[in-house]
Amino acid sequence: MSAQLAQAERAALCDLLLDVGPEAPTLCEGWTAAHMAAHLVLRERRPDVGLGLVLPGPFAR
Repeated sequence: MSAQLAQAERAALCDLLLDVGPEAPTLCEGWTAAHMAAHLVLRERRPDVGLGLVLPGPFAR
């Protein structure tokens, strides 16, 4: 994926989140748009928080 395409997709997602508002439901049961936004930001900026997906022990979910 090109950097320009990724940037355009992120901008479109930001616009959508602003349009629907933080309390809008998502397809993930129990998650709001605010939860989804926080999840995506953490995933993008803090790859270490994903360790629980692949490592056992204290990192496991």
